[in-house]
Amino acid sequence: MRRRLLPGETEPPSKGSLKRGALEIRSLAERLAAPGGARWDAPLELPDNVTDALAMARRLPAGSARARQVGYVAKLLRKLDGEAIHRRMQELEDEHRLEARKHQRGAADGPHGKIEP
Repeated sequence: MRRRLLPGETEPPSKGSLKRGALEIRSLAERLAAPGGARWDAPLELPDNVTDALAMARRLPAGSARARQVGYVAKLLRKLDGEAIHRRMQELEDEHRLEARKHQRGAADGPHGKIEP
């Protein structure tokens, strides 16, 4: 049974939206705990307890222990601003793609500049 809202009271978030938020944080934790995820530690300026938990998750082989550790990292990330971390990761990925594109264009021109046919 649903509780009536008092005047001026906002409706609480739905169960589905809470689950979607938890899944987003979990996927962020999995990306950070991936083998190449250490490159995010310094630019994201995560607290020491989060970086230590991530380092432990990266050392564990795939399995239930690693899944529990990733869950713990997600719990720690929920206490932080997960949206801000996700936005910062997107910015860093965009910068990386831009640099890679510049590098590829430079390599395509050859060592001595553009090659004229």
